[in-house]
Amino acid sequence: MTEQREDQDREPPTPRSGYTATAVLSSLIGTAGNVVTVGLLRGVAWAARGLRVPARNALLADVVPASTYGRAYGFERTMDNLGAIVGSLFTLGLVAVFSVRAAILISVIPGLLAALAKLLRSLTVKLAASGESNWPSMSGRPRGIPTGH
Repeated sequence: MTEQREDQDREPPTPRSGYTATAVLSSLIGTAGNVVTVGLLRGVAWAARGLRVPARNALLADVVPASTYGRAYGFERTMDNLGAIVGSLFTLGLVAVFSVRAAILISVIPGLLAALAKLLRSLTVKLAASGESNWPSMSGRPRGIPTGH
């Protein structure tokens, strides 16, 4: 019975592995020696991205109340687009300072940070569910403050 409950509480590895695979495979493009290798790495990276998106959306639906789905998904899409804009501007700076190949290799850092953030978030959700965490609850309201205030 306990093992079954732990399996239900455990987050599927797809989002984390998707973020990690996308980051690593995309940055490996910087080491590619020919266009075929670039195409293969890019294709597999996009496939990994395709695997993580539905899982991420399902996890987002699990952690927010149904009445706030629109805001939650809107915020997620806004941050994704903002990251694409800021990331592109940052990449222009990297290419200006270093080379294109170095900029591609450095691109593994934000992807791995995203995977790490996902891992840390899943750990805090588990701790919050077990009552062992002093971190803020998923409602965004600090613990210990009455709801009427």
